[in-house]
Amino acid sequence: MPKDFGDQRLVWFLTAHGKTEQVAGSLKPVWMIDRNRTTRGGNSERINSNTPPVVWVEPAETTLDAPGTLSLSLSATDDGLPARGGKPVGMTASWAKFRGPGDVRLAPAQSKLTGGRASVTATFDTPGEYVLQVVVDDGSGELAGNFGYHCCWTNAQVKVTVQGGVHENAQR
Repeated sequence: MPKDFGDQRLVWFLTAHGKTEQVAGSLKPVWMIDRNRTTRGGNSERINSNTPPVVWVEPAETTLDAPGTLSLSLSATDDGLPARGGKPVGMTASWAKFRGPGDVRLAPAQSKLTGGRASVTATFDTPGEYVLQVVVDDGSGELAGNFGYHCCWTNAQVKVTVQGGVHENAQR
């Protein structure tokens, strides 16, 4: 943005399939995006009031001998914000296949963390290189029902190599 942009608004327009959407932005502090800090809707005096979770997934990289099932464990820490009624809202993990040639069934695909922990079972039906992704939300975003505002989440990825052959326990 030019130095003299001031209080102007910048509007982006996107037209697809005959429908036009727009997104407006400005240089006002409430529009600043910083992964490690949030203005929490403009409360700049509490700019560090909520930080994203710190996430670990085990194993971070693994190999299956053939299509089949794999269990993954997730642990996360958070600052306890946001809180409702004096208690943390709690973290939610949402799993998805990010990349890979076949279908992956994830159970449960979404879950609340208990004691900072959660687990998922991933079932692979096709050999290949996969990347699974988990989004851990601290309760400030859409996974907690807070539509229109999303502060603090962390993405983590797991690389899985599924070697050839058909595993007798593979579910199709």
